[in-house]
Amino acid sequence: MNTHLHIPLTTDHDHPIPVGLPIHEHWRATAEAKGFEITDRVDDRYHLMLRCHSCGGEHRSKLHVLMTSQPLCPHCMEARWRADAEAAGLIWLGRDPDDRHYGFYQAPCGHKLRRQFELVKRIAAGECAHRCERCQHEKEEAEARARGWSLIGPAPTKGPGYRRYRHACGHEQTIARANMQSGRFNCANCGEGWSTAPSFIYCMRFTLPGMASLVKLGFSRNPDSRLNWQLKRSPDLSGQILRSVPICN
Repeated sequence: MNTHLHIPLTTDHDHPIPVGLPIHEHWRATAEAKGFEITDRVDDRYHLMLRCHSCGGEHRSKLHVLMTSQPLCPHCMEARWRADAEAAGLIWLGRDPDDRHYGFYQAPCGHKLRRQFELVKRIAAGECAHRCERCQHEKEEAEARARGWSLIGPAPTKGPGYRRYRHACGHEQTIARANMQSGRFNCANCGEGWSTAPSFIYCMRFTLPGMASLVKLGFSRNPDSRLNWQLKRSPDLSGQILRSVPICN
């Protein structure tokens, strides 16, 4: 006998119609052995209504599915999907009618996500985290605006760490997102960027675990970028800019 699981694509929401045909005893026995009770024959001679022993919910099933494979209760499945969503910090919204492997969820930010059920299980187990595409896009747009650029979109030929941007001068360029965050790049058209911008002499103080505070003097176009993107490489390192003095050209 074929023992593969059958996930029903339809449930009892579309009102099955009883047909008054007999239910054979060997059908009942098969249903009982697989965790269900046959309550009626519906629509035509090929369909049955099954009541789940676990949750008591009913759903329509093909007779062929009952006799050759293991039916799955859609009510039990939805309860598990809801539980997985809650454990993952999401709100269950419903199945994707176009793909049985996907569902719709509401993220903590309020945006709607489409995710695979298995991915949500992994998030619930702490193996990975969810990321809202809209929030991520808005974050990257803000990073670009802070540097005088606008985000165009991905740069698939360069890999996931790169984006296409448009400078205020109108020039479009592929730039690593890490460089956009730190500001360490130039516009290839107008030359405006980190290597041509005014520079500063800075004084920074660092506190190292178990050691006295240290003071560092240096020279940089962007002391904030130097501190946060180059020097503070460890989460337990505390540092701050005490003073920065611009150098006139």
